[in-house]
Amino acid sequence: MCNILFNEMKKRVLYILLLLSLVCNAQDSNMKYFNEEQFNDWEKAGDFSKEERRLRKEDKEVHILKNKDTLNINISSINNSFTEGYDYSPKTKVCTTYIKRFRNVIVLIKKYDEQGNLIKEENYEKRYKISIEKLIEIAKEKLSIDINPPQYRIVVSRYDYDENRIPVYIITIPSFYAWFSRIISIDANTGEILFDKEIGGGNVCITEGNDENHYLNEYYPLKKKKRNYKLKNTKKK
Repeated sequence: MCNILFNEMKKRVLYILLLLSLVCNAQDSNMKYFNEEQFNDWEKAGDFSKEERRLRKEDKEVHILKNKDTLNINISSINNSFTEGYDYSPKTKVCTTYIKRFRNVIVLIKKYDEQGNLIKEENYEKRYKISIEKLIEIAKEKLSIDINPPQYRIVVSRYDYDENRIPVYIITIPSFYAWFSRIISIDANTGEILFDKEIGGGNVCITEGNDENHYLNEYYPLKKKKRNYKLKNTKKK
């Protein structure tokens, strides 16, 4: 009896995964070529000209930019801060670059050739143990901050440009006071909150010793150097 139930559950899980795969493939195929007609039933939501269009449908918004050198479609949501950008070849109108972002953080990049064949894929989520979804949870649980709604004036970045330092997520929340922001640093692999302080930025109204460079090693700390212990030769001569 248990085996029958297990096999039935297994079939249902496989069926759901298959449906999700088909949906994802369908979405990818819809955006493979530059095609504005798929947005004909969307309503105007801002700038509108021959080169630039902003449209909205339900919770989705799209920004279409086209000129002699650029064909770009950017899709966002009013419910979260994830965006999807599609760059197309002006010559073939085939998607050559797909970028998924969460605010300023790149999540996924896919590169295609002029025929639409995938030539490179970089999943930045796989580089670190703390995913964007997990980061959102940590901010809610430990800091009581919801970084997901796009209407909030919050900047989220990932600092990983220096291999000598610990990769971190930086959450910046503008203060009511000009040129000051709350800076929060979270370890991208452990989820530990490394830094949380309101500091000055820019060249105006900075309290002496309170600028970002002063705290660099705190919110973007250096990796601890591993010590090499050499065994002493205890043999008697």
